[in-house]
Amino acid sequence: MFKNIQKYLLIHQPLLWNLKIVPISIMLVLFHILFFIIGYCNGTLNFVETERNYSRDNESITIFFGVLSALIILILWLVYYFKNNAFKSFYPKKNNSLFKEWLLILVICLLLSTFSASYISGKNLKIRSYFTETELKKRCEIISQASIFYEGSYQEPKEVEIKVNDTLKSVPLDYFIFQGKKYDLYSLLNKNVENFSIFNSKEDSIRKVTVKTWLVNNEKDKIKSLFSEYLKIAKEHQLVANIDEEKWLSLVYNYPDFVSKYKVATYEKDEYSNYNYSNNNEVAVAAIPENEEKFDTINRYIKYVGEERIVYNKYFVPAGAINYNYTIISESYSNPLVNYEMLLVMFYFALGLSIALFSFRVTSGKSWLIALVSVGVFNIILGITSAIASSEYVYLIGVASMITFVFIYFLFVIYRKKGKAISAILLNVLLWSYGAFFPILYFLAMIIFKSLSNYYNYNGGVTINTEDANYKMYRLLEDNIEYMLYVNLAIIFIVMFFFSYKIKQWKGVAEN
Repeated sequence: MFKNIQKYLLIHQPLLWNLKIVPISIMLVLFHILFFIIGYCNGTLNFVETERNYSRDNESITIFFGVLSALIILILWLVYYFKNNAFKSFYPKKNNSLFKEWLLILVICLLLSTFSASYISGKNLKIRSYFTETELKKRCEIISQASIFYEGSYQEPKEVEIKVNDTLKSVPLDYFIFQGKKYDLYSLLNKNVENFSIFNSKEDSIRKVTVKTWLVNNEKDKIKSLFSEYLKIAKEHQLVANIDEEKWLSLVYNYPDFVSKYKVATYEKDEYSNYNYSNNNEVAVAAIPENEEKFDTINRYIKYVGEERIVYNKYFVPAGAINYNYTIISESYSNPLVNYEMLLVMFYFALGLSIALFSFRVTSGKSWLIALVSVGVFNIILGITSAIASSEYVYLIGVASMITFVFIYFLFVIYRKKGKAISAILLNVLLWSYGAFFPILYFLAMIIFKSLSNYYNYNGGVTINTEDANYKMYRLLEDNIEYMLYVNLAIIFIVMFFFSYKIKQWKGVAEN
């Protein structure tokens, strides 16, 4: 069957046959499926892990072998693809045949360049499979609300200005106000909540106010119910807490000020080496110098495990593991399966590779190598000149001028029809560099508007006028660089379509 397909393509679609489109497509699709499956398997979460003890997966190794596999497949494919060249053999070709050939090369290069994208999408899809988005939001809401009642950060105190020796000085308040009442800075009412990317800042704020309203209204049953739901989530993932909802409530619920000497930790134990200890095999009692922080004996104790001193928390819930894993799941929903910026980079890489192969195809290996060396030497000279001139303009203007000159020369050779001369070398240079022409003009415009807006004098004391038209234009260009790159892709395709016609005309020009 495979041989019959190849024979049919040889007779009816010689371009597809020469590109070995059937075998290379099958191979690349199979590799994409393989990397997707590997990613899906590696998306399995270990809910015991935390940021402190997570085990590294083999993502970097997988991506490395993806690159290696792509390189090997590319070499094998090129061996067969470069065996025949209808264009160099003056085989009759339609006007748009070169453009079609480049598009097919681009598709192959794109498939070769995106193994890691299949891996990442498979991994993220597996992470999403744990919960639906609705269920995840419900769980994250419980986890976030409960985070007020274990160890965590407090909100920064507000500052007020007071006059000291006729000088205004900002001083932080030693209290905060909630619903018109003053509370201690270390009250639960001043605690931050755990944030998840699946929620926005407004939702975080509402959730925080809801729990604190329960507290000031002394709605103890709602807090207890919240603890119960939280511990159910922990139990579902086989995570251990050494307190139940009753004990947790008795430790932290101190109405009406909600300041307690008891603390609920987010993990069971941690290494401890900041103090001197007496050598007791069961419990080490801290011998604390006066200049060191006192050890919290109310909420912690120190124990020797062999020769290692470890701090154990008397009261803890597995918040470290829960927060770490639910943050990963939340991010998988709040972000696309594959990062758009990453896909854009991959597409540009595939585009560059396809143009490099296409230029080799329509010229020759000798011209291709000479062009490569010439581009390298030109960039070195231009780079040195830019460094001597200490100007951002020199390099960009130099490259833009080179592209313009090569483009005009190439069209001149086709128009004159007196001989190719060095146009084969310059054609390679033109194909490699024309895609950078529009971005260069874009960045030149950015530099000019930036300079006209006195931006460079800002550190020297000149105030930037944010209403200045030049500054606004600079900010507009800076904020839309990504969109410029998308527009540039369209420009590259349009110009490549134009070049495919001109290259066919150039081929008919006599040699030297």
